[in-house]
Amino acid sequence: MQSENIITSYKTKLKENGFLDIDLNELYPNIFQEFRKTISEELLLSRLNRIHVDSMIDSKHDINFIKDIIKETIPGEYQLEQTQLRDTQGKPQQKLEFSPSFTKVGQVNLLTKLKNKIIKISNQLFQSWIEGRFIPTSSEHILIRTLVNTILEDFYDITSNPIGDLDNPFNITCFQENDLIVSHKDSDGANFKCVVLLYLSDGYQEGFGGELNLMGHYKVKPTFGKLVILDFENHNIEHEVIKVNEDYFRLAITTFISNDD
Repeated sequence: MQSENIITSYKTKLKENGFLDIDLNELYPNIFQEFRKTISEELLLSRLNRIHVDSMIDSKHDINFIKDIIKETIPGEYQLEQTQLRDTQGKPQQKLEFSPSFTKVGQVNLLTKLKNKIIKISNQLFQSWIEGRFIPTSSEHILIRTLVNTILEDFYDITSNPIGDLDNPFNITCFQENDLIVSHKDSDGANFKCVVLLYLSDGYQEGFGGELNLMGHYKVKPTFGKLVILDFENHNIEHEVIKVNEDYFRLAITTFISNDD
């Protein structure tokens, strides 16, 4: 672990700027080495089972139309978690919030195919990606929990492991070609302390897209081991994920920490 003086310096930077952008290998080299040994692209992709698409679509499409697209693309059981069409009072477009979760995990090609079908019928795209979670108590779950609890202790003075053995706030996110998140603020109306982002992409190259853009001008490249903390106690930085231009897996683990944790 890093010396107390170095942690204090990074902690001050986080509180002053509202974010911290650092290589995990620099902050916690031992934990970084464990991630290198434990986490692979194949493992992360094998845990994906959910799609997120927020967009505008034609008002002529109803929820049954969306269900038909799912049925013809991915067989098997699923839940339409948080999926809804927002009424636009007779306007030609309506807001789609699409978030189906499938019982079977690891169907990356089918998930991508379904996501792209929804994007294709969208007139305006606000955000899209695929996600999943680790199995609680698995070695990779224990590893990310150790990292986040260490961060909370070092940067927020929270001890006694606030994220317990079976807690699972760790989202694996996968962005591919055409995926993005428009500029927004995460803590508007929410009770968040911070969000911890750990990028795990080996395939990123300059020009591929998928960078985290903070405040419209500070870009973070999503390379393996890049760690970002966004502070919501004293800040609420506007940020976006720049559109992915190439067909690579932009992989990360995203953890939102509430003030109740």
